[in-house]
Amino acid sequence: VRAGAERLDNTAENAQYIRVAEAIAHPRYSFRTVYNDIAILKLANSFKWTTTVKPICLMSKPVNEIQMSENISLIVTGWGATDVGGESSNTLLRTPSL
Repeated sequence: VRAGAERLDNTAENAQYIRVAEAIAHPRYSFRTVYNDIAILKLANSFKWTTTVKPICLMSKPVNEIQMSENISLIVTGWGATDVGGESSNTLLRTPSL
């Protein structure tokens, strides 16, 4: 796993690399449609927290039990395609705050 860099094709950035000890794919992942394209990666070591490598918070409750307020914003990021059969990007993509 590479963390701390926005461009996949730039090896000069201050990225950190950690080996994956185990990968657990979503049980309903479909290679054909790319639906449920998410996995949990267990890392062999921990990352060093820096200005570009920080932890994220994961929800511990089902989404229908979360009380959202107007003051909460969400940001979606990724390198993947935004549609089945769509092109992917070497640059980290971000959507506006949701």
